[in-house]
Amino acid sequence: MDDVVKIPGEFLESVEKLGAHRAICDFLKSDGGFPKELLKLHREGKLPQSIEALVLQPEWKDLFDEPFLIEASNRLQEISSVME
Repeated sequence: MDDVVKIPGEFLESVEKLGAHRAICDFLKSDGGFPKELLKLHREGKLPQSIEALVLQPEWKDLFDEPFLIEASNRLQEISSVME
């Protein structure tokens, strides 16, 4: 059970209301740097399970426009550089 990632309720509500794709796009559009959940996942060694990492996976990335992929990549690079 240690590898299970708890999804914030606010995001789940957004998925239920808007659908997964739209909720993920909205999440990646949000301003304010990387989300605190990303920091927590990094500390727990679960960064590969983040939304940012998942949308960059080959099986998912074709579903997202370039700006969303760039934002996901930038957040992952930023969190890695901050946590070094």
